[in-house]
Amino acid sequence: MALIKPEKKSSGSKYLGYCEVSLKEVNNRVNDTNEDGGKKFPWADIYLDVVLQPKDSDYTRNMQICGSFDREEGSSKIKADSSVLKRLYWFFDAIGFQGGINAEGAWEDEKGQPIEDIADVLSKYSSESYNYLTYIYKEADKKNPSKHWTRVHNKIVVNNPNGRKELESYITFMKNKNFLREVDPTAVNGSDTMIANSLDEVKDMFEGLPE
Repeated sequence: MALIKPEKKSSGSKYLGYCEVSLKEVNNRVNDTNEDGGKKFPWADIYLDVVLQPKDSDYTRNMQICGSFDREEGSSKIKADSSVLKRLYWFFDAIGFQGGINAEGAWEDEKGQPIEDIADVLSKYSSESYNYLTYIYKEADKKNPSKHWTRVHNKIVVNNPNGRKELESYITFMKNKNFLREVDPTAVNGSDTMIANSLDEVKDMFEGLPE
């Protein structure tokens, strides 16, 4: 009779680095509120929480696209080179969404029609297929280096040879410039997905990143 043995669990390191992922859903958290009814993220013009499913993993990972717009001096018009827009359109380009943000900061589709629920629209691009590739890594907390977080980099691409080449080139550049505060995953002592709950945390997450 064949022996029955419990399945050996992976340490989790196989789910770090360049990972194939599927898109599960997108949540719009820009209007989340605290217990007192105040806005939880008053600093954010955009806060999309993108839920990704790494291949062969039992757990999802969350990628945050959040930040405030840079605006023209003396105007409400948004600058096209706002860093948060660059991160936003990396995601849109990967999933093939043709809409976006207009000059006043409102969501529109590719025909210029207003979008009332951007999370609902983007979640329709979800799939069980691992169509995307991103980089998942451990990062030390800036204020407490002994504490580590699992972070999904905002650079996400189509899962094909050209997309991998693009992502690997970008991540190599980020590492060479020390813009990526990656720690040895074997040194991690308790970690979780990074979710920014304050302006300071967002600044820490993106401080020093190239435009």
